[in-house]
Amino acid sequence: MPQSAHSFESIKKTLDGGELLIELFDDVVDCSHRYYESALNYMAMVLITKLDSSRPQRKSLEARDEARRLTHNSLCDKLRVLARTANEAGKDISWWEGITGRNEDRHKIGRWALKQVSEKLKQQAGGQNA
Repeated sequence: MPQSAHSFESIKKTLDGGELLIELFDDVVDCSHRYYESALNYMAMVLITKLDSSRPQRKSLEARDEARRLTHNSLCDKLRVLARTANEAGKDISWWEGITGRNEDRHKIGRWALKQVSEKLKQQAGGQNA
């Protein structure tokens, strides 16, 4: 399966030789996975709430949405710090605008992370079936 132009792997290649950059990159990957899980949890609760709109589910939905929102904020911050630090180290950060667009679109960051984690999970599942 072809990977997107700005995959985890392609970004990591631009950070060669920088221990701090790799640490920051690993934080982005870990946070992307947390965001993926929080988004799935939120969507699952959306479906449950549609089936039963009682108050306990609504509170749970709100709590999961808040967790998703906070994780998304953290992801945006971590990705921004990685790009800024890589830029200061003289690394190519063309991936930053490719992910966020010219105006740092937070929705694009979220969609990018969901896609990257989904592709990584598919690759891992494919490798286990081989």
